[in-house]
Amino acid sequence: MKSRNANAARGQMGFSLIELMIVVVIIVIVIGIAMPNIFRLMRENRLHNAGAEVSNILQTTRFQAVRLNRDITARATCPGVFPVRLWVDLNNNGAWDPNPIDLNGDGAPETTEATSVLTDDIVLGPGGAPGPGTMGPFYAATATVPNCGGAPGTGVTFNSRGVVDYGVGAPVVWFVTVGYNNQPQWGFRAVTLTPMGKTKLWKGTQGGAWVDR
Repeated sequence: MKSRNANAARGQMGFSLIELMIVVVIIVIVIGIAMPNIFRLMRENRLHNAGAEVSNILQTTRFQAVRLNRDITARATCPGVFPVRLWVDLNNNGAWDPNPIDLNGDGAPETTEATSVLTDDIVLGPGGAPGPGTMGPFYAATATVPNCGGAPGTGVTFNSRGVVDYGVGAPVVWFVTVGYNNQPQWGFRAVTLTPMGKTKLWKGTQGGAWVDR
């Protein structure tokens, strides 16, 4: 009887210190194995979101050009300026306006300029990205987006019909790449913009090719 009671008492005492230590070691090993993959997925997700933001700004600019029946330009800050800002330049003054602006001239500000700020370590036009030649024959004439900033002739302009305005230049497919600053091992994203205003997101790797996302 005493032996049965002693065994029952030991069974109610829970885990021993050695058993707890074994469980902790197993958890640490599992975390150590999983963390690199989690870290990689997080970086890929951030990069994908950055590419999507570029596409969204272009599409928002196109929508606003049609809605307001005027030429509107999508712009971005220049390399070396961190973080990178993308914005819809509604009044085409070459600068992002944080406050509501007056578009109809009645003296009452009524709308704000859509903007997106990328994380500090993501840049436009990163080195090491594949060229557009791997995208297929339709993109053979692809050209990089005009220079950054707010100077005349920079950015991507849509007219009131929602198509890209090339000024006196010949229509081409615009092409802009996104990646981590000086970290090509994490891959790249690219956004193409057709003359009719259609965007597409691509995934690329260092020394590899672009794949339609």
